[in-house]
Amino acid sequence: MITIGVDIGSTYTKYCIKGGADMKLFMERTPVKQKEYFESKLKELLAEFPDAKIVSCGYGQHNIGSDAQISELAALAEGAAYHAS
Repeated sequence: MITIGVDIGSTYTKYCIKGGADMKLFMERTPVKQKEYFESKLKELLAEFPDAKIVSCGYGQHNIGSDAQISELAALAEGAAYHAS
């Protein structure tokens, strides 16, 4: 299963695409018209990773049509637990 984590901050949006042992990280400046932009961005990501689940967090977490939204603290805790195991 592929999971795409999207942290939408006020200045930068960070992406983590994780599938098995593979991980891809990248970031870009957060756009002004977030809902329109992320609608297009999700189509692009899902074309490449059709069965991916998308989880968002951050300042603009509700401006993207993700499968789930979590707080930044929850995302940090999950990442720390993953790397500690």
